[in-house]
Amino acid sequence: MKKSRRTGFIQLAVSCLLLEKPMHGYQIMKELAERSGNVYSPSAGTIYPMLQMLQQNGYVDVKEIDGKNVYELNAIGREHTMKRIQDLNGKDFWTEWRSVLEWKQSKEARHLKHELLLLKEQIRHAEKVVRNQPEQTETLVSLLKQLQQELKDFQKKNE
Repeated sequence: MKKSRRTGFIQLAVSCLLLEKPMHGYQIMKELAERSGNVYSPSAGTIYPMLQMLQQNGYVDVKEIDGKNVYELNAIGREHTMKRIQDLNGKDFWTEWRSVLEWKQSKEARHLKHELLLLKEQIRHAEKVVRNQPEQTETLVSLLKQLQQELKDFQKKNE
């Protein structure tokens, strides 16, 4: 199963915190909220499964201290996190974190998300049409290729 971009971004944020010092889950939730300017307030239902996943992937070690599970990045986790930070091409992670979270709250982001949901629905409907009318497959494929090319051109123009 492919991990979503959002999950990967939150996982990197958690790993960046653990680069600084070992923490328990509640500390991580509070620190993420603070570092986002309270734009993002993670729930236990997000953080604890993510910590468990980091542990299962061999990136964190867990110690019980004062009745709380304290998570610490191990050498493998530090190396993995540092590589992912390097992939940001010199951008400060926490600045990028706030910027992304703030943009997601914007009118433009909400508008784009709405349009993407509509497009997804239209594609699903078109797929049903093709299932019932296989002779329309090439027409739909052509439309999708055209859209892909226009998106590539848009990206290239705006890099």
